[in-house]
Amino acid sequence: YTRTNELIKANPDSAICIDMSLQYLRLLRGSSPHADVLVLGTPAVIVKKIAEQAQQQFALLPHNIQESPKGQELATYIRQLDIYQEAVSRIKIGNIAPNFTLQDPEGNTFSLHDIKSKIKLVDFWASWCRPCRNENPNMVALYNEFRSQGLEIISVSLDHDRAQWIEAIEEDQLLWECHGVKLKDGVEIKSLYNVQFIPQTFILDEN
Repeated sequence: YTRTNELIKANPDSAICIDMSLQYLRLLRGSSPHADVLVLGTPAVIVKKIAEQAQQQFALLPHNIQESPKGQELATYIRQLDIYQEAVSRIKIGNIAPNFTLQDPEGNTFSLHDIKSKIKLVDFWASWCRPCRNENPNMVALYNEFRSQGLEIISVSLDHDRAQWIEAIEEDQLLWECHGVKLKDGVEIKSLYNVQFIPQTFILDEN
């Protein structure tokens, strides 16, 4: 990192310098195709340090390099890191889960915080996600076992095709009532909970 900074200062107009910054940041994604920004499980303190370093390197670049395609790629990555950090801070254990509003298969809307139950399991999935579909029988078994004790499942679909979403609910016999989708801007909820892969679940208590 220090050597890259020195090179940028000495050669501010060189495309090689920004390539070095981007190469370093790209490596942080690892080999996982599901990692939008970082390798899953990267500690928050490391993410914070990486974000600070990326911002410092970007600031060293002259304006014309910042506005170049490579510069904009670096700027986009920095914004992604900021979003990642914000999401991680929102979903820490003990925090109030961020609220969201979804549309059910009948076209009615409902919000997470309006659902009253002892335990809420928020499940992110999609009809096209084979691991999600493979997990659905286990979700059904879980629901049947614990719904009498106050469990409610809220299925948040990342589907883009309404018909396929509804068909998957019926095919997999997902018995609970709280099915929701946000077809136009589902990425908003995905980012809100820092969902980088599916299926992914969050368990909430009654508060």
